[in-house]
This record gives sequence, structure tokens and C-alpha cells, in this order.
Amino acid sequence: DPNMYVIISAPKKIQAEFRWFVVDRKVVSGSMYRAHGQQRLERCLDQAMIKEAQKFANGWLPDDTCVMDLALVDGEVKVIEFNCINSSGMYDNDVSAVFKSLWELHTK
Repeated sequence: DPNMYVIISAPKKIQAEFRWFVVDRKVVSGSMYRAHGQQRLERCLDQAMIKEAQKFANGWLPDDTCVMDLALVDGEVKVIEFNCINSSGMYDNDVSAVFKSLWELHTK
């Protein structure tokens, strides 16, 4: 397709990758799943990181309820990708909190 755009960038060093469960535009749970290229499953309780994730959830989302993967790159948070909530790995997220939020959204 002659109208297709291709974006090229120099490789970036990713310090950490996080998975966030967003239900009704609210960050419900998050966990780190990779640090410095190695798998590392650790629930994210850092309030500054949670606040940063919520800033992204307040912006554009593919759906009000989704999974948002973010990366820490050179000390700055960047979007990796968005996924559907029903087939994403939980890593070390708070499964009870995620399902409770989904249930509350479903029943309201």
C-alpha cells in the first residue's frame, strides 16, 4: 500500500515492563512482569507508578475496560500495547480485585 506509514526508531533500553488492568477507566491492579530483560513477577504497589498508569488510563483507551502494558524507558513511562481483558495473563496482579471490579461494573 503506497499510503502505509512505516515508523523507524533506534532501539530503546527498557528498564521495566508493567501490566495494568483497567476497569471502567480505573486502574484496578498492576504488576511488573519484566525488569532489565528478565522475567520478574511483582505486584506494583508504588503509588507514583500507579498514579502514572492512571494518567494513561485517563487518556485514549481502545475500550473503557482493557489491559494496558506500560514500559519504563530511560526513566519515562511509555505505552507498549493494549490488550483485551478476557485473554491477558494475570502475572502477579490482584485477581480478586480485578474480578470484583468487573462484577461491580457488570451489575451496576
